[in-house]
Amino acid sequence: MIDTERTKLSTVSEKDRGDLWLLYKNKDVRQFLGGTVTQAKFNEVYFSDFLKPKKLELYWTVRRKTDQAFIGFVCLGKHHESKSLEISYQFIPSLWGQGYAEEVLTEVIVHCFESLNLNQLLAETQTKNLRSVSLLEKLGFKKIKELQRFGADQSLYSKSK
Repeated sequence: MIDTERTKLSTVSEKDRGDLWLLYKNKDVRQFLGGTVTQAKFNEVYFSDFLKPKKLELYWTVRRKTDQAFIGFVCLGKHHESKSLEISYQFIPSLWGQGYAEEVLTEVIVHCFESLNLNQLLAETQTKNLRSVSLLEKLGFKKIKELQRFGADQSLYSKSK
């Protein structure tokens, strides 16, 4: 588990299915993540992976400490074209702009470098996802590559220990 000042991160469990589904069916959340998915695909493909992560994959739900409300999801997994691990995240849109993503990702990055002993962490986002680009740069990630993937311009970012 990872704690921040306002949140608690826990590994995904069956009780999180409904909360995570809220993210995967939300058009705003999924705008730059390939779009929404059907509930069947969410259950069969995504959620089953969350419950049984492969080696070097970690999935965390993010809950607010004050009321245990679900506010987001963070995952760590192998990047598409590298041996390095990639961090990705989704948060409930009504909470965007309140600093939760920055707070949570700051602690996850510390966990990756200190507890998991990683030397590098990647993050990939659609170039037009200006909120995500801004957050990654604020967290100290540096753009290392622009590429075309999933039918869109992507920016690949890196942060070193």
